[in-house]
Amino acid sequence: MIQPEHKRFDPLLVLVEGLKGVGHEVCLARDATYDGDLVTVVQVPLWESVGGMPGQRWAYRIRVTLLTSGPDWDSVAAGHDEAHAAILALTGVNDVKVSSVVCESEPTLMAPHTPSGAESCMSSYTLFLRRVS
Repeated sequence: MIQPEHKRFDPLLVLVEGLKGVGHEVCLARDATYDGDLVTVVQVPLWESVGGMPGQRWAYRIRVTLLTSGPDWDSVAAGHDEAHAAILALTGVNDVKVSSVVCESEPTLMAPHTPSGAESCMSSYTLFLRRVS
């Protein structure tokens, strides 16, 4: 029996790569630190493979949360608007296609962080990622 060649991909890294053009730092939650500059953190609380075949990770349904933090509300709002527009316009990253991007939670101002005083804005999305090659 010939085994198919599996070309798995990391959905988290695909999302970060797709959002890199927003004009400020974009990173995964596991890699995030706050140093006073504008940063958008990509969190993925839910991701599941699509297709019903265990072990075959060619397509994913993903819930994504974007959290933008910065020193003041104006810069956070502008930065989050860029990230919001970028994820809604995302159609592909290299050989991974992005489809059915839906904003589940509109951008919302969060309470300032204690003790840093950083302002934050958050929004959530659902989307599909699939390898096409």
